[in-house]
Amino acid sequence: MAPGTGDEAVTPVVGSILILVIMIMAIGGIVAFGVPIINGLQDYAEFQNVVTQYQELDADVRNLRDPQNVRVSAISINKGEIALSTGDRWVITVVEAGADKAFLVSDWEIADDVNNDGLTITPELLGGAKYYVHEVRGSTFISVSDCTGGASTCALTNIDLDTDVVRIQMRNAANDVKGEAWILNVGRLSFRQSPTSELNQVHYELGAVMTEQDDAFFIQQVPTIKEPDAGLADYSLFVRLLRLQVDIPTTVSGQGRHTVVTNLVDNYGEARGRPAFDNVDRVRIQVDGPMEEAFCNYFNGRSNLGWKLNPGTDCETGADLETVHVIFDRVGVDGEDDPDRPDFATLRFDLIHSEVDADLRSI
Repeated sequence: MAPGTGDEAVTPVVGSILILVIMIMAIGGIVAFGVPIINGLQDYAEFQNVVTQYQELDADVRNLRDPQNVRVSAISINKGEIALSTGDRWVITVVEAGADKAFLVSDWEIADDVNNDGLTITPELLGGAKYYVHEVRGSTFISVSDCTGGASTCALTNIDLDTDVVRIQMRNAANDVKGEAWILNVGRLSFRQSPTSELNQVHYELGAVMTEQDDAFFIQQVPTIKEPDAGLADYSLFVRLLRLQVDIPTTVSGQGRHTVVTNLVDNYGEARGRPAFDNVDRVRIQVDGPMEEAFCNYFNGRSNLGWKLNPGTDCETGADLETVHVIFDRVGVDGEDDPDRPDFATLRFDLIHSEVDADLRSI
């Protein structure tokens, strides 16, 4: 027999090596690409579960009807953190028909009693008319200061806008209320799946459930604000100021079942000092905080119902730009016809103020 060439032995070895290399590459590909995709799908499924739990929380809070009603809402997470904070600062201003629509409160984003900052209010009132500032405690109104506006600053003595509710009334010389502005932080419950990523976040504020994906916001549940519908002869703009009252900001994290305990302190309407006007010319909403751009886009997307951006402002709210500022006029844009927006011969405004104690706990 002729001596062997050795090919018979080499071929199985080479084949084994090739198979090993293919297996290593396949495993490496799974680790490099497959595992992150699977983890991403799992994270998104977990995120969607949290969104559903937030919507259930919203239903619990909205159904708090009577004082001292308590709801315990569970939010279960596998990872991430939930934070309860004082939320964004809102200013809601309403002007009665015939009064000056330029009624505007400024410097509320930075004003505090520590530095003796005050509120700038325009326009300047003449002939005995004044602005009156009150601290609101339930149905009790504590006088803080008064001013004529313009160059006259309204003081905020003993007021902390992070926790206190403030009402400003515009009154004429006969002491008739011609407009009101309400300033308050509304409270927010936020979920963040990863401290190093801007993806998979959920926020709950003023009845709105919003998801956030890398600074893009998506509405899951609308806030507690109802616009008029001219087609249905509905001329009421209704705002339910659903405020989560947060005494101590709280954060919980990690896998587990966490609870949000909400307790209705009370509902306050017209009979207890909240504004209700049968005929108004303008409603103005201003928002300052992390969610301001999201709410701005929400209102701007409802321009067909009557909202518009305040002239000279937009929703791109960088650090050097103004806060969100939208208005709802009774007739067109500054009294002019606008084919893209409805006109209201009469516009009624009602504000219901719901104070809800909120407490975040881990089980």
